[in-house]
Amino acid sequence: MTAEVSSNFASDTPKSDSHAVAITQPSSYTSFAVTVQYYSDYYTSGNKYYIDGARQATVALTEGQTYRFDQSDSSNNNHPLRFSTTANGTHS
Repeated sequence: MTAEVSSNFASDTPKSDSHAVAITQPSSYTSFAVTVQYYSDYYTSGNKYYIDGARQATVALTEGQTYRFDQSDSSNNNHPLRFSTTANGTHS
C-alpha cells in the first residue's frame, strides 16, 4: 500500500512538498470489536464499553504486538477510547 502525504508548514516562505510513503500492514494483529450500550443495575447506570461483547472488559496488551480496536459500530459515536496504565483507569 502506498499513501501520498503532503504538508505545508508555516514559515517565512511556505513550502509544499509531496513524497510517496510506504505503509506496511502488520502480518498479524489482534482485533477487538468495541460497542457502547446503556447498562443499569442497582448500583450504577449509564453507557458502558463492551469489548467483544463483554461489558467493561479488561484486555491485556503485550508490548510489541499489534492491536485493532474496531469502533465502526455507530454506538461509538462521541465515545472515544482512552487508555490508562493505572488500575483505576484514570487518565489526564
